Amino acid sequence: MTKRKEITKINKTKVLDKTEKKVKESNHFKDPYIDSDESIQGSDDENNYIESDDDLHIQDEPESDTEEVEETKDSQPSKKKRKVNEKALHRLPTTEEMNSLKETSDLFKSNLFKLQINELLKEVNINYQKTKPIQTALHTLKGILDTMKPIGVKSLQDAKKSVSVEIPFPHPAPKDDSNIKFEFKAPKNVAVVGSFLLQTMAKSPEDLNVDLAVEMPTELFQEKDHMNYRYFYKRAYYLAVLAARLSENKPLKWDLKFKAFQNDPKRPILVIKSTEKSDSHFSKKGWQIRIFPYISSSFFAKPRLSPKKNCVRPENKNNDELLPSTPHYNNAVLSDSYYISHMNIIHSHIKESPAFKDAIILSKVWIAQRGLSDSSRNGFGLNGYLISMIMGWLLRFTGKSGTKKIGQSFSCYQMLKITIDFIAKHDFSKSPLFLTDNGEALDDSEFSADAFLEKFDVAIVDPTGTVNLAGHITKTAMQEIQYEARLTLEFINEVGTDRFDDIFLRKVDQPWLKYDNLFRIPAMDSHITAYSKVKALDHNNMTHFSLRHLGHILSTALTDRVTCLSVSSAVVPMWSVNEQTPDLNIPQDITIGMVLHAENSLRQVEHGPSAEDQDLITKFRALWGNKAELRRFQDGSITESVVFECDGTVSQRSLLVARMTTYLLERHFKVNKASGVTFWAGLGNEFLSPVAYPEISQSFQPIMSAFESLSKELRALDLPLAIHDILPRSDSLTYSSVFFPQPNVDGQLSSLAHPADFLIEFEASGKWPDDIQAIETMKKAFYIRIVTAISDSGSDTRARVCVGEGNESFLDITHSSGHFFRAKIQQTRVISLLEKALKASPDKSKPQLQTYLKKVKRDLIHKPQHASQISNLCLRYPFLGNTIRLAKRWVSSHLLLSPFENGIAPELIEIICSRIFVTPTTFGIPSSGWTGFVRFLDLLQSWKWSSEPLIVQLGTEKVSVDLTDEIKEKFLTLSNAGVGHISMFVATDLDPDSSIWGSLNIPVKIVQRLVLLAKTALQHIKSQILVGTDNDVTQLFITPSTGYNAIIHLDCEKLINYFDSVSYDDQVAPKNKSKFKNIQSKEDLQLQHLRTINPVEHYMKELITYYKDIAYFFYDMYGGDKIVIVWKPGQLEETPFKLNVHYNFKPMNDKGKLKLQVNKMAILGEIQRLGHQLVLGIEII
Repeated sequence: MTKRKEITKINKTKVLDKTEKKVKESNHFKDPYIDSDESIQGSDDENNYIESDDDLHIQDEPESDTEEVEETKDSQPSKKKRKVNEKALHRLPTTEEMNSLKETSDLFKSNLFKLQINELLKEVNINYQKTKPIQTALHTLKGILDTMKPIGVKSLQDAKKSVSVEIPFPHPAPKDDSNIKFEFKAPKNVAVVGSFLLQTMAKSPEDLNVDLAVEMPTELFQEKDHMNYRYFYKRAYYLAVLAARLSENKPLKWDLKFKAFQNDPKRPILVIKSTEKSDSHFSKKGWQIRIFPYISSSFFAKPRLSPKKNCVRPENKNNDELLPSTPHYNNAVLSDSYYISHMNIIHSHIKESPAFKDAIILSKVWIAQRGLSDSSRNGFGLNGYLISMIMGWLLRFTGKSGTKKIGQSFSCYQMLKITIDFIAKHDFSKSPLFLTDNGEALDDSEFSADAFLEKFDVAIVDPTGTVNLAGHITKTAMQEIQYEARLTLEFINEVGTDRFDDIFLRKVDQPWLKYDNLFRIPAMDSHITAYSKVKALDHNNMTHFSLRHLGHILSTALTDRVTCLSVSSAVVPMWSVNEQTPDLNIPQDITIGMVLHAENSLRQVEHGPSAEDQDLITKFRALWGNKAELRRFQDGSITESVVFECDGTVSQRSLLVARMTTYLLERHFKVNKASGVTFWAGLGNEFLSPVAYPEISQSFQPIMSAFESLSKELRALDLPLAIHDILPRSDSLTYSSVFFPQPNVDGQLSSLAHPADFLIEFEASGKWPDDIQAIETMKKAFYIRIVTAISDSGSDTRARVCVGEGNESFLDITHSSGHFFRAKIQQTRVISLLEKALKASPDKSKPQLQTYLKKVKRDLIHKPQHASQISNLCLRYPFLGNTIRLAKRWVSSHLLLSPFENGIAPELIEIICSRIFVTPTTFGIPSSGWTGFVRFLDLLQSWKWSSEPLIVQLGTEKVSVDLTDEIKEKFLTLSNAGVGHISMFVATDLDPDSSIWGSLNIPVKIVQRLVLLAKTALQHIKSQILVGTDNDVTQLFITPSTGYNAIIHLDCEKLINYFDSVSYDDQVAPKNKSKFKNIQSKEDLQLQHLRTINPVEHYMKELITYYKDIAYFFYDMYGGDKIVIVWKPGQLEETPFKLNVHYNFKPMNDKGKLKLQVNKMAILGEIQRLGHQLVLGIEII
């Protein structure tokens, strides 16, 4: 089976490679859906497909009149054919060619998209010429079924004894004293139905089903057998006899199992698989045969099985008791009558429209890839049969305008697109869909639109107007189907972007990637308090009822906070024919998945009905209990409402839906966290807050307000030049710093080491000097003037001029709010002076000048631009900031985030996270920080970094096609230029070369480690959710020590930001408190000043400066207590003797030749001495 799954898995690379090759080789295409003369062969008799053994054979499609001729090496075209007509090379396109190009444009998105669809169809189509084993089995099976001997009338006990297998009776099973009479006769008709006969099967990792409809003779039933499960009991007995006769046929050596069709225990089917000992081992290729018993559609009176009728009488019923309707039970009886007629309808559409068959196949691929199939959704999902019926109705139905939604000449892609569009936009909650010729319900109150709407969550009524084909689909399941349809439409309608991959090739059935909130409810009896005896009349499956009821409660309460709600449990597995039917009323674990609305989910107040509507108020209070209260709002309205209090921060408001769900579960199902409920919501937030001290500020709003206030103060100062603009550069001013910036209260907070950085841009002036040192001196004069002006203004804001490395000056400002800022003057004239100096400098000096020029450009131009773009994106997408924060924390905890050489720049992480929101993946835009982070991990581990550039739109305008082509061309140029293996090429609209943030300089080994860590993290998250009992994600932020050569252990008492560490230990933390409460000693003041200096950063700079040629150095930017060392590959080998070696070495004698080898122990000793008291010791791994 594993080998078959590998074969049937959609091969994305193969599809794309083939289509790209064909695009290059061909200039125009002939549309096979419009221009082909092929016809679809099928039976002319639309009432019966199988009357004899010969009808079981699937007829081959006729071959095209023209054959494609391939040239071989030996083939010699005639000279006449080789002559080239020069005029023909430059002639105008013919009418046929123009029509072909127009058809491609009209019927498909693009040439490439059309070819991708064609190649996909080739990949998933079944080769019906190679189905001899399954056809042989079908002939054998039909012969056995047609010649089965009858069994006379028997009581229940005798019926059980008459078969050698267990009878798959549904719950409740017939009582021992039941007077039901059972009988068996050979099938009246045996017909292959479904996609095998229609040739609309699509390969999938699951088994390939060949469905066989077996008509039970009507003589076996009585007129009132539709009552009280009698039909289903006799149906189960009939199926058991079939299974017994087949199992007793020893030469067959088939494996027989029962299965609850669509998870419905009332309608078991028989599944047949071959074994290795079978003469015809059809299951070797993944085939299996499914037997569906059915009864003639004319036997039971339809009005008796309408949605309003009751067909299951309760025990000890009083004569005056009002009987509840049993619409689902009734619909199940009716559904067993129309296999043949429905298939004939689909077949007629295939004959009428050449592309209809391929459209069905594409729809099945779409359903499977979106995780919507009923086989994986507790029977609540979509299937190829249902979507084929909808598509067929759109093909034949003429609306009020007199036009059809789907034309017979449409391409398969257009048919699928229109069908998905219809499903996405139709309001199934208010308007049942009738697949009748006029699109309306029967003129019968028993089968009216109101009857279906009242009794079913979703109603898609078949062409007869009596059977609800979607009776198994719940309200929440349809919401999920429509959500996926809307998402697919967005991909389809994107202009200039090929989303073929997201539509057809990538599966989206991973709940840890799809949902923003996840809940797991353990199997407990308290789930089913609402499952009364009355409810059990129509819902004999307690789990099914629990899922429906839970979904109804949550969707009603959460309203528009949730755009997609999934409530599911494990699918009932198949069971051996020799085993009893599984007890489907045993409670099972239930999983709830939610896709949140980014804005509505943050709403604290849930508004209910107005004070005048007492009926709705009663329902609202029944839903919310004591939480509901009558309130008056500012607009004067008085309504029932529910309020969930929180501090107003996004991180807390993002938990509101989880809190509401927890409350509803406890109120209506008596389950809570103590009962074993596990939820995945707001995970990782504990790593965005320091554990060592409480946060004064728990959002970015205080520092943004302080920055706005400071900007106004600076602009109001009397300076020689007016301030033109103030440009933020720090991530704390773009909503993306790992920790919320904290105000300075007592000088003890680690945020002082990371001031909020911004640039001051003055108005243009020609009086700036033409010398870099003179410009720096002029800046100092401005800084002094600013400090003086702030002091004279009487403001509580304090400022001081500071000088850093390289004699670079800046301004440290403590705002009156306590927030700490660092200001620098932006003067771009320095860049032009450096460029002139670079041109005039000797070649030896150019590398150093180029490096410095790149740094200046990054500090003065690129960082402000990047900060502005990230800030705007974080405001546009509420959860992008939280995603970036988690991603930075995770990468840094694994020692890979660093502003220094060889590390991954924080800005690069911000760009990659932005890609998830600006150009969402198959799952759409995340509506929680944790989901965004998990998709960040998925992007890291799935992207082909070495062979494909990652293009991210950070600006407001979409990256143009020309710029995209330019970026790809630059990537190919680098790949072909012999520069080595490209580790990461991350391009943006402002950085098409991927050169600003150093992604091209990241060592390949580092990217490989990052990808491996992301893959491992995803596996850990997956295992947690599948097990469902643990939501502790601490392990994700603990890095393994494997892969490193040495570890430098640091003295935690000397680390100013050790409070931020993931592995914080209070026993070794710095002692920052003063000895006396109200007195600060000189030592305390010196320590407070040192708190603004991070010694690890300076130590790292020195290590990289001295040893960058032979080793890599990594550490956690956020409170890390160790630096790890990795020796560079190839640098430890012996090399010929040479002078001016810049690191410690030892001489080696190699057969009389003097060579050098790196002295690792001596270098480690130097590293420890360089760290002085900061280093506790070095551990060699």
